[in-house]
Amino acid sequence: TTVIGLRSSILLGPLAPIAPCHPTFLHFCASRHDRETTFWTDEKRNVVFVGDVVQIIQRLLRMKQQQQQEGEGEQPPQPQLQSAIYNMGGPQSVSRLDMARAVFRHLGYPPDGIL
Repeated sequence: TTVIGLRSSILLGPLAPIAPCHPTFLHFCASRHDRETTFWTDEKRNVVFVGDVVQIIQRLLRMKQQQQQEGEGEQPPQPQLQSAIYNMGGPQSVSRLDMARAVFRHLGYPPDGIL
């Protein structure tokens, strides 16, 4: 049996298409454009886009399916999927302040409310 654990930090993307769901940190940042807000700088995270997470899950499922077909002699051997915990965060660590600045820039908000 292969057991896979997937770890994510902060997911970037739209709200979940099913209800109810809570807003993400991105949505919180976007909501702060008209009031001063202090964002932490002493905590770093590696963010990942939700679409990339979906692709990772789909890829792992395809790999598992290929392994099962190999066992039945239907496919040539491929690299084996190993039981492990995989980190899905991106390569760059960013603070919540960095994320808030990026959201404000993307949305065209003035940065003067970011403390």
